Amino acid sequence: MGLAPQLRSTVVAAATVAGAAALAGPAGAALPGKYEKTLAGQGSLTGSWVISFARDRTYATILRGGVVVQGAWTPTTVKVGKGARARRVAAVELGPEEGRLACPGKGLYRWKRQGASMTFTKVRDACAARRRVLAETGPWSVVGG
Repeated sequence: MGLAPQLRSTVVAAATVAGAAALAGPAGAALPGKYEKTLAGQGSLTGSWVISFARDRTYATILRGGVVVQGAWTPTTVKVGKGARARRVAAVELGPEEGRLACPGKGLYRWKRQGASMTFTKVRDACAARRRVLAETGPWSVVGG
């Protein structure tokens, strides 16, 4: 037995609204804030880094006290796992960017904030420097937001 057309439309509409809320709400809800880490032995990337995600969906990346990248961020989710264990987790798309160390193209990262720590995990990004600083050198410390 199928659902009556009116009930089916209501279920589809509710699922659409719930999906949109998941993208607009929880995916970006805890991301705005300020995070820092210090990199050693990374050549031109060595130094004190700060990344600040603003509620207006812009971000700035600071190296040794100077802004080196500014860009836009978009909250989203990505699917992890397969089959019955598949679930959606918070992610952020970064770019376009401008600045001295700006990357061409966009990058997509899963993120997880736990207490005073923020971790980014690359989903896809062709930019080696952004991958290195953001995800491959360990977690960031939450300093504001």
